[in-house]
Amino acid sequence: MSRATTIPTWKLAASGSLAAAAALAGALALLAYSGLPAFPFTGRVLGFSEPHDRRSLEALVEATRLEDLLRAEREAEAALALSPYNNLTRLRLAYIEAERLGRLGPQGLTHLSRSYDLVPLDASAAPWRVRLALEHWGQLTPEIRMAVYREAMAFGRSGSREADVRPVLASIRNPEGRLAAALWLRALRR
Repeated sequence: MSRATTIPTWKLAASGSLAAAAALAGALALLAYSGLPAFPFTGRVLGFSEPHDRRSLEALVEATRLEDLLRAEREAEAALALSPYNNLTRLRLAYIEAERLGRLGPQGLTHLSRSYDLVPLDASAAPWRVRLALEHWGQLTPEIRMAVYREAMAFGRSGSREADVRPVLASIRNPEGRLAAALWLRALRR
């Protein structure tokens, strides 16, 4: 065979394999969305994190007892297992731990730290994340504190209505966090 006939055959085989893989992935996703097992070879079910995330948020909004917080935590953990880069779910887990324990424990600190590792400046989470961090300021590592400071300064200066952290900085109740927030507000006013 000449080289001219080998290359198109290889390209044809590769593109056919790619199309077959895409079709299989689409079929498996459709099966998972319909609730049917999607991986018959492994026995695992391909799922989406959204239903778990929604149930977690609903349980958290309705939380009046420890059992509600634990249910919200289980659903958020299931969502995060399916979508490990979901920053809002990761932050929800940190918040749930803070609500359960009255402080950010080791897992909550890990979730908060990873959320900054994944998305250092997150417009969809900035006000909420900055508030969570400042309300637990004394428990944060210097690295997390610096990440919170950078995010607060970035969105405090940006003028964004969705991610404006200035009202958050003015509303912190924790004395340690309130001092940091007051200093940051002063810097933003300059």
